[in-house]
Amino acid sequence: MRIIAGSCKGRPILAPKGMDTRPTLDRVKESLFGIIQFQLYGKTVLDLFAGSGNLGLEALSRGASFAAFNDMSRDAVKVGHLDILKRACEIFDHVTVCVIPNPAKHYLFGDEERVMLINRVIEAEGIKNAAADSFSGLTVECARKHDAGFIVRGLRSYDDYEFETNMEYFNKRLAPEVQTVYLACDAAHVHISSSAVRELMKYGADIGALVPNEISEYILGKVEKNEQ
Repeated sequence: MRIIAGSCKGRPILAPKGMDTRPTLDRVKESLFGIIQFQLYGKTVLDLFAGSGNLGLEALSRGASFAAFNDMSRDAVKVGHLDILKRACEIFDHVTVCVIPNPAKHYLFGDEERVMLINRVIEAEGIKNAAADSFSGLTVECARKHDAGFIVRGLRSYDDYEFETNMEYFNKRLAPEVQTVYLACDAAHVHISSSAVRELMKYGADIGALVPNEISEYILGKVEKNEQ
């Protein structure tokens, strides 16, 4: 991982160790900064979901005067999530979307709020065989709670595959009866990431095509309230 343009071009960026941080890919950064590059010079940048600080450091290299970093978790459902959910519902009789908090992360939305947003999208889309539920604990224990024999995971890239197969390794040892099913993300959604959506929102860009219409206004209102 490296800075791809500007005064620090080529300098490496070291991400925190562990599996909780999945930095924005170079091609996603290039697309994002291609949109906002002429608005950066001399500006103050807020890098939400910072993780490695990848986007904030890139902004500084490209002329931003100051960057603040805040590591917040990816807790808003996006059109890529919805695509995976719809396809899973075509395979299985019932799908439960488990909202599981990570105590090491800071969330924009509370657990019940996240469940509410997901169920709002499910209802608006007319999906009859899915529902969201919150759970505190391991993913495999949530699967057991709902008598589920499969965990469905969406993959955008090889980085996602590597992360998810590491998780599957441990899940199989904790619950051998629970299988993991991988669904490749639709090509139209493969570059959509929470960090990119948040950056676009920060600059007032329209996120209607990236987040389900049923919750986009709610998300924008929440972000504006938190940043006041």
